[in-house]
Amino acid sequence: MACERVKLTYHVSGNFRLDSSTQLPTTLVQGYDVLSPDSFQFTREEIPEKREVRIDMKTTAQISKLLTFGVYGRDLLKDGGPVTELCGSVRSDAASASLVLSIAVFLYVRSHCWVLLLTLCKDVTVRQREI
Repeated sequence: MACERVKLTYHVSGNFRLDSSTQLPTTLVQGYDVLSPDSFQFTREEIPEKREVRIDMKTTAQISKLLTFGVYGRDLLKDGGPVTELCGSVRSDAASASLVLSIAVFLYVRSHCWVLLLTLCKDVTVRQREI
C-alpha cells in the first residue's frame, strides 16, 4: 500500500491600515525552507476611501509539506504605545496557583521525610531489641 501525500491550495486575505503599516508574506515548508515565489501570489490593493489596503495571498499550485502560510502585518502607529499587561486577576490566580503548588510539594516532602524517619527509627528499635 503506497502512502499518498495530501496536496492542498491555500488562500489568505485581510484588510489593514493604509498608512504607517507594512504587510509581508510568511511561508515555511518542511525542512525549514520558504515556499518558492512562483508557488504563490501576493497582491496588495489600496482602498483610499476607507484608508485601508487589502492583502490577498494564495497558492498557485497544490502544495504539500506546508508548515506556515500567512500574512505578517505591523501597524507602526502603535509603536511606543502602552504595553499590554495581564489583568490583575490572571496575575493573582497564577501567584495563588504557584503558592498552593509550593505548599503541596513542601507538605509531601515533609510527610515523606517523617515516614522515612519513623521507618528508620522503627528499624533501629527492632535491631536494638534483637541484640
